Amino acid sequence: MDLTPKEIYHTVRRLQTLIETERSSWEYTSLSLAERADYWRRGFLSRAAVLYDFERYDPRSYLTDYERFVKTRGINGRFGIALDDKLFFTG
Repeated sequence: MDLTPKEIYHTVRRLQTLIETERSSWEYTSLSLAERADYWRRGFLSRAAVLYDFERYDPRSYLTDYERFVKTRGINGRFGIALDDKLFFTG
C-alpha cells in the first residue's frame, strides 16, 4: 500500500489525536497500566472500559478507538470538515 506524503501526515496527526485523547482522560479511570495496555492492544482507549461493559459485551461488537480515529476519518472525503467542525456553518 503506497501512501502519499499527505496521507502519511494525516495518519500521523490522527494517531497524535488518539494519544492526546488518552492522555487527557488518564485520570478518569482507575485502571492499572497492565489493564490499559490490554485495551490499547485491542485498539481501545482506556476510557472505553468506563463507556462499554466489556465484562458483559464482546469488544468485537464495537468500533475500536483506533478504527474511529485513524481508519475511518477519511470516509467523508472533502466534506468531512462539515461533519467534524460544529462552527462550520456559523456565520
